[in-house]
Amino acid sequence: MTPDWLVNYRPASSTATRIVALPHAGAGPTVFRPVAGLLPAELELLAVELPGHGKRLSEPPHRRSDPLIAALLPTVVEAVQDRDWVLFGHSMGAFLAFDLCRALRRAGLVLPRRLIVSGRRPPNHPAPELDLHKLPDDGFVHELTRRYDGIPAVIRNEPELMRIFLPVLKADFAVFETYRFYQEPPLDLPIAIWGGRDDPQTAQMDGWADLAAGPASRRLFEGGHFYLTEQPERFARALAEAAADNAT
Repeated sequence: MTPDWLVNYRPASSTATRIVALPHAGAGPTVFRPVAGLLPAELELLAVELPGHGKRLSEPPHRRSDPLIAALLPTVVEAVQDRDWVLFGHSMGAFLAFDLCRALRRAGLVLPRRLIVSGRRPPNHPAPELDLHKLPDDGFVHELTRRYDGIPAVIRNEPELMRIFLPVLKADFAVFETYRFYQEPPLDLPIAIWGGRDDPQTAQMDGWADLAAGPASRRLFEGGHFYLTEQPERFARALAEAAADNAT
């Protein structure tokens, strides 16, 4: 397994079901560290670390989905071969998780047991808002804060941290804001659609069910766009249920 792409905070047995988790824009694998320690022993969470994020800060971030998926695919295939696995993506990660499943299908490879998409409208629905990655830095920060409260104050109030953080975050937004959806048959797997009850994105998520041929389930969490970090215990329980083929 290539350690650059996947971070495992608590290795489990060789028979453990694996959850591959893709974070939201600007985030690294540490967003999943709390939940990894709350999962039962028969589950193992592999958090994706994209170029330009976390320990890969020195690498240029991707700005388009297709080359990013092409680079990520071999590592995921290696990590889940001969394993039962589930794929989770939050916000930007939901787009990437969907695209990853399509790439797996094109390559004739095994899909995950379940795809879980969280906190983002489906990729075949046009964005109702102006693309943020095209804005100057001040406008980008203002809109991001207004829509998502998406930059922690500890970063927002430190000019040097913002100088490092903003280019990566804008690159991530470019990944999904420039995404082009192509018509393909629905994915042959179950899909779980999750969102925060107070997140405006949640009301735009119903169309995900049309992109998968398997059963669709929906789950609302108390909180907003970042419910998964606000409620790690409940998030961990939900992941465990989904991995046990008992999603709600």
